[in-house]
Amino acid sequence: TGFAEPGNADSVKIAEGFLVDQAGNVSEEAAVTDTTITYSDTAGPTLSSFATSSSSVQLTTGYYDQDDTINISAVLSEDVVSTGSMTVLLNTNDSITLTNSGSNSLSGTYQVSLDDNVSQLAIKEITSSNITDIYGNSLASGVVQQSTNIQETAVIDTEEIEGVIGTLSGATLTLQFSEAVYNQSVVNDVISGLETVNSDSFASWNGSIGTFTLQSDNNIQSGFDLTFEDLFDLAGNVSDVTFEIL
Repeated sequence: TGFAEPGNADSVKIAEGFLVDQAGNVSEEAAVTDTTITYSDTAGPTLSSFATSSSSVQLTTGYYDQDDTINISAVLSEDVVSTGSMTVLLNTNDSITLTNSGSNSLSGTYQVSLDDNVSQLAIKEITSSNITDIYGNSLASGVVQQSTNIQETAVIDTEEIEGVIGTLSGATLTLQFSEAVYNQSVVNDVISGLETVNSDSFASWNGSIGTFTLQSDNNIQSGFDLTFEDLFDLAGNVSDVTFEIL
């Protein structure tokens, strides 16, 4: 086998007379055959970081929905043998195999499936690994420390927006959605169409909650429905949402 490749232990052969000092004196030591090499490096490689990248079109940077693909890469503390690989378990409960993509890096691809939903993609565990450095020291499997979790924002969201509650109190209409609305202008336009808004700055948004100031003499009573079509969340999931205003 080649140097540091899996198989038999590395050894060295030195022919008699091969060694010569600076004055030209030839060594008279007998030839050395199949002498086992002892390495001073006994520490295995460690994980430096995980990172993500994607060629999928993102409505909002760092937000991914169903069928998006994400490249996951691992950077190691030193060069490793090119035939190595490791399998990691994501916090979506998907297993991804990372293979060598550089002298000290590995990569693999994760595709978002329906019902994959996490606020931040992370590596839960290295479930298997045959990663070794050139001296044969192994990368340990097991639980990944927080410091080596994925660095970039990677929100996995396959759920559509829903209406949680809509209330009318005096001249204030409040709508709470299940998550942030990407195209808030759609909601604003529908409310504006009631022709009872107070001014051009009638709408205020805080995360998933929109608050709308109506005219004090709007004469609108609770108990009506408001429907908003084609609302997008930050990941690009689209839905129609209807509120019964209480």
